[in-house]
Amino acid sequence: MENKPENDVRLTLRIYVEPVEVELDQEGVILITTLQSALPGAFGLYFYENDCRASLRFDGNKLLPPRGGWKNRKYYASLGCRTFDYPFGSYANATKQFERSVNSIQRLLANQKLFDNNFVKRDFITSGRRKAAQQDSSLVHAKIENMQQLLTSSVKHNISERVGTTDNKQTPLEQQFVELARISTSKDSIIEQQHADIKIANEKLEQKERSMKSLQEGLSKLMESCGVKEKELAFLRGLNQDQKFMHKKVNELENRLMDREKVIAAQKKEIEFLVRKVAILSIEQFPSQKLSNPSTSLGLANGTTVKAFESVKDDSDQNDKEAEYAKMTTEELVNVLARIKTRNEQLENELNVAKEKYQQLSEIYIAVMAENTKLMAQLVQEQEETTKIIIKKGSCSATDITAGDESKWTPEHLIALKQDLAVSEKRVAKLIYMINALTKSDGGETSIAQDDLFNPL
Repeated sequence: MENKPENDVRLTLRIYVEPVEVELDQEGVILITTLQSALPGAFGLYFYENDCRASLRFDGNKLLPPRGGWKNRKYYASLGCRTFDYPFGSYANATKQFERSVNSIQRLLANQKLFDNNFVKRDFITSGRRKAAQQDSSLVHAKIENMQQLLTSSVKHNISERVGTTDNKQTPLEQQFVELARISTSKDSIIEQQHADIKIANEKLEQKERSMKSLQEGLSKLMESCGVKEKELAFLRGLNQDQKFMHKKVNELENRLMDREKVIAAQKKEIEFLVRKVAILSIEQFPSQKLSNPSTSLGLANGTTVKAFESVKDDSDQNDKEAEYAKMTTEELVNVLARIKTRNEQLENELNVAKEKYQQLSEIYIAVMAENTKLMAQLVQEQEETTKIIIKKGSCSATDITAGDESKWTPEHLIALKQDLAVSEKRVAKLIYMINALTKSDGGETSIAQDDLFNPL
């Protein structure tokens, strides 16, 4: 014990099995196949309730929930060393399947047409190992002889059945072998028939799959066409809404047009009435001018509504205008009024431009006159005073004249000042000429006289 190392520590490893979520069936149960697909070694479930282990009930195919439902519990899986296989689901299902097989075999045995042909000779090999068979060859030969005797007896029994006679000398063992041979033969026929049925079912399934595929393609095409039709329907609905809106607008415009036509008709009647009244007044006031001079202007006045018709021609022209006005339609009168309105707006714009130009020119003229007056005052002050004078000019430099130096005031200086004054007067005249040229340049505008420029604003 003394030689044992002191640091003899046992190493351990903790292994976990992760939890798995398993979907429930439509009936709220867990299929054993679903559980085994998640946990291959599982063959049952259990949980703990009241410090006791409780297992779930299993009916051979599925795990049923406990009393009160699944609830919020922790369920544990029972794991085994191999996968748990249930070929028939439960013992009851296996028993029912076996009974059905026996009944089908009995029905086949009742039909003698299936056994018209002779049995095919078969070699029945024991289930022992081949090594033992080789070692005990004598025993094998004996068994083969027994099987041959069994086959011959079975053939004789079949022949006797076809003939209608029965052989009562067969041993029970021979009868059992005969029954087994019949069962195996009937099972082979059943298996072949089932294979044929399965083949037919597979062919039908393939046909159904092909038809299903074609139907799915047709359905996809129909869905696409349906989507296109829905888009067209939405577009047509939008067009319908637009059409309703435009119809409403057209009705409103028609109503407004009818109102305008009524107003225009009333204005036309009023114009015709005024034209007739003017013609009557012209005939009453100027009967002599109508005969003597047809090209004279006629001054018309209406005290309340109309001031005057300026530049009226003779009565023949007036009658022609009345006839033209009477022949005009509503649309033509509207066009004439629109042209007159645009012409008035154009004249107003030109008048505003002329007013702006006149204001600018007036400001320039006032500035020039102020400069000229200032120069005249400086010239008078230079002649009278002997103090220091600073003359400011737009193009000339400043000249300082000292009061003590009287020798510099010579006639040459006075001549220079007079020349500067003359130059400024020439500039004023030139500006006046430019103002007149600007005012007279526009043919459509009213010209401004030169005397008007000297009038104060």
